[in-house]
Amino acid sequence: MDLVALYILLALLLLVTVVLLVRISLRISFGSHWDVVLKLGPFSIPLTGGEEEGDKLPEKTDTPKKDTPKKEKKKKPREQLTFADIRSLVPVMWEALCRALGKMRRTVRIHPFTCSVILAGDDPAEVARQYGWASTAVWTLMPRLEELVHIPDPHIHLEADYQNTKTTISGEVGLSLRVGQLISIAWALAWPLLRWYSKRSKQTAQRRTSPQPSGNES
Repeated sequence: MDLVALYILLALLLLVTVVLLVRISLRISFGSHWDVVLKLGPFSIPLTGGEEEGDKLPEKTDTPKKDTPKKEKKKKPREQLTFADIRSLVPVMWEALCRALGKMRRTVRIHPFTCSVILAGDDPAEVARQYGWASTAVWTLMPRLEELVHIPDPHIHLEADYQNTKTTISGEVGLSLRVGQLISIAWALAWPLLRWYSKRSKQTAQRRTSPQPSGNES
């Protein structure tokens, strides 16, 4: 009985090892909608089925009914990432990512790598400040990333648009690595992200509970 259990354990270990060594590819397209495709050998598995706004079916209109008073539930405002949040998050995630990729010795491959970011907003001075920070971040981080990962032909376009108010981001990224490497990277990024989110939530709660200065004070 013990010998049978040993054989089963060895078979499971062999199966797990084979799965971790399997090489997979992820192709991510982003812009007006997200499209993620997982490639496993000759098989392509779409992980998202994002529909564009024009492809949505028209909503059914019901017959008008008499207005009945309803109690409106207060909805909590969704917390959105600000530019300050992104600026504080990037160094945390970058440090963890470098540690994880440094152990893999350029066995991870990124191709294609195209990204276009057009910054816009209501305040031209703020847009210019964001553009300066983004330019510094890109040209500082990209050489280091190319040392850690094999990127044959990267294309990055960064622009400041002072005529519009909405920032647009689009591009396509292809990632090729082993299953074990993907799990290792996800694990390395999870803890710093959770710690950053916990710290940000506490700071947000403190700002909400702290007394606001009144404008009547002289």
